[in-house]
Amino acid sequence: MNRLFYLSLTCLLLSACETVIEVDIPREAPKLVANALINPDSLVAVRLSQSKFVLDNNPLQTVDGAVVKIFENGQLKETLQGLGDGLYQSQFKPAENSEYTLQVEAPGFDPVEATTFIQPKVHIQDLQYDSLSVQSGTHCTPDSCWDIYSNTYRFRLTFKDPGASANFYEVSGYANAADTIYLYDESWNIIGIDTIFYSTWPLYFYTEDPVVTNLEFEFEGEGYEGPTLLFTDEIFSGKEYTLSFDQLGYFGSNLTEVALQFKTMDEAHYRYLRSKTLQNDNEGNPFAEPVPVYSNVDQGFGIFAGYSADTYRLSLH
Repeated sequence: MNRLFYLSLTCLLLSACETVIEVDIPREAPKLVANALINPDSLVAVRLSQSKFVLDNNPLQTVDGAVVKIFENGQLKETLQGLGDGLYQSQFKPAENSEYTLQVEAPGFDPVEATTFIQPKVHIQDLQYDSLSVQSGTHCTPDSCWDIYSNTYRFRLTFKDPGASANFYEVSGYANAADTIYLYDESWNIIGIDTIFYSTWPLYFYTEDPVVTNLEFEFEGEGYEGPTLLFTDEIFSGKEYTLSFDQLGYFGSNLTEVALQFKTMDEAHYRYLRSKTLQNDNEGNPFAEPVPVYSNVDQGFGIFAGYSADTYRLSLH
């Protein structure tokens, strides 16, 4: 009797595992998606597309024929020109310490609106660096092996936070590198230079600075690494602060110049970038909670946000 019960229970469980449940996901009408990150160094460029159903694998559909208006401090500044493929561009550059509102109307869609404020740039007061030599690999011949070392740099970026309100920052940059290909003899002694070529690389950072590592990102070990450093002034509001970070070295490359961009942004821009970072961290993890990308566009989706930037170029030789 017990064996029959266990057999029946097993069949029931196996049968339940094969049950297919169809979920009817409701389809909503497409909404406008407006994306624009504006700054005083560039013309305003707005990209319009339409939202897609979650299971729709078709290419993104851009939206042309829309009326796209930009208001500066409450007054109409310009109606943007449509350039095709969903791109609309201004003839003016935004100004610091100004509020901008985006209004978009397009046939078949609800009108959308978003507002941003361009904060005054916070200047880099000082940028210091130390040159470090780190092992980047090993090269072997049939007779022997030796370690290969690359140069990397530890930066200390100093700035003064205004402190009047909450401030949001991002550090990014690029490097110019000179790469050398050497000529060797049969004993692997360098006998000359074959080629020197120059290239530009986006920087990739590592930091254990608490203003970055106190965020809810996923870290390997003690620090954070990534192409940008995103943080707020919560720890140092109104004070001078020195941010410490490393540039992760390039195999076989000698950096000749580094350009660091220090952005001051509004909260919407910060929340958008943070949500994208968290989403990327969770990608491929079946146990992580989905992270929606932040949007500040009313009645639609996307991001309309402003920033100002101070760029500091540093020669490394």
